[in-house]
Amino acid sequence: MQEAGTPPFERRAQSRYLPRRISTLVFLLAFVLITIAGASLVHVGLIASREADAQAEANEIRLFANALHDKKVMMAREQLALARWTKSYRNIAQKFNPGYIRKELVDWIWNDFGHSRTYLVADGNHLLMAAKKDQADFTPRILSADDPVAAMAGRSIARFMQNREPMSGGFRQKHVAAMQVESIAEFAFATLDGQPALVSAMAIVPDEDDTIAMPDGAPVILVSAKFLRGEFSTALNAQLAFKDFAFEPKASGPDLPALQGIDGRQLGAYRWTSAQPGAKIWSVVIPVIAMLAAVLALAAGIIAHGIGRISTRLEASEAKNRQLALRDALTGLANRLHFTQSLDAAVARLPHLPFAVLACDLDRFKAVNDTFGHAGGDTVIRTVADRLAQAVGSAGLVGRTGGDEFVILLTGFTDRPRLTVLTRQIIAAVLAPITLEEGAVTDVGVSLGVALAPDQGHTADAVMAAADAALYVAKERGRGIAVFAQDLAASSEPLSEATETARHAIHAA
Repeated sequence: MQEAGTPPFERRAQSRYLPRRISTLVFLLAFVLITIAGASLVHVGLIASREADAQAEANEIRLFANALHDKKVMMAREQLALARWTKSYRNIAQKFNPGYIRKELVDWIWNDFGHSRTYLVADGNHLLMAAKKDQADFTPRILSADDPVAAMAGRSIARFMQNREPMSGGFRQKHVAAMQVESIAEFAFATLDGQPALVSAMAIVPDEDDTIAMPDGAPVILVSAKFLRGEFSTALNAQLAFKDFAFEPKASGPDLPALQGIDGRQLGAYRWTSAQPGAKIWSVVIPVIAMLAAVLALAAGIIAHGIGRISTRLEASEAKNRQLALRDALTGLANRLHFTQSLDAAVARLPHLPFAVLACDLDRFKAVNDTFGHAGGDTVIRTVADRLAQAVGSAGLVGRTGGDEFVILLTGFTDRPRLTVLTRQIIAAVLAPITLEEGAVTDVGVSLGVALAPDQGHTADAVMAAADAALYVAKERGRGIAVFAQDLAASSEPLSEATETARHAIHAA
């Protein structure tokens, strides 16, 4: 129910816009749901992608550590083939033979195993031989305490002492299977000749089944190295298949497997481009978001369409109800309520927009009703209504307020000449013969009372009273004429008394 005082056109506008508001709210709700669902999926996608990327990175670091460990073990096994060999022991430890060392040991380590550097160290710091690739240098020298080769030799001697066992005439190394080579080898990262390298060292000993006893004391140590860049990195990544895999000196970071030298200094780290499987999650999340948005949008469209159809029906029903509420059922003209509302609206526009009211009452209608019955009377009323509406046209509103009473609200013009012409047209139109349904012909007349606003009043009641008074005078003067209320100003009868008399006379007619 509309609030009291709300104009009819505002109530109609509110009623008309309500379905649109509901449809808009439906789409807004769908948008909010899409946004919330999309944001939730994006949040889940972010968490899942980050976790997937972090897990992938952790797995890659673990794979890298395993691959690097495999390379260490393989390097030690390659050394073991020469270090645990009676021929090497006889030609290096018992009798230093440069020819054997150059032609077999160094050649084998470089050409067959790819170790870039080879060293033989006695007594922990006495360098017997140093080889770069297959070029051996037999210049003896004492290594400094901070030399990485000396450090590796010292560690290897300590490990040998832990793994030796007594035998007749001396000592020998405990039995170690090739798969357990880590128990007798020493590994470390170090900088050799200005390049980062993986270094392995172990004692040179006779074959395990040999009866040669080693004297008490430090053994000769075989030290060899592979540089981390170049062929070593290529071989390492052949096992890993990482993208952009490379060793970067001095690189460090919490997400990098940093390599620390034997002296405790940071040598650098291997870098690569992680697989980042989180991107694949987005390839799934984005289509889901799009699909969800499409489904919700479709649902919103269907709901809005349904609301639109219901709203259209409601509007049609409401329009019909308004028609019934504001229109006369017999003639389709404005009824008393509609006319009163329109008159009040016209009064509200005074004095800027003047208007005229024409009170109309049919002459001889009672005789027609008595002669032809109510059906004939209804035909006459409908015919007169059509003729009045045609005569007034767009200049005003025609209403039926009683049985044979009509009223016209004229807003198109209010000047006396045109009003006079209109009243004559109305009288002539109504007076024309009317053919009834049974074929009979009859006629009626009409008397008019004309009042102007604001000349005859500033309220609806005042203007209507003036029009009724003028209509009464028209009836008194012989009917079938129009009387203007402004002409009654000179009448000896006060207008208020004429108005009251008119009301009684018209209703009694």
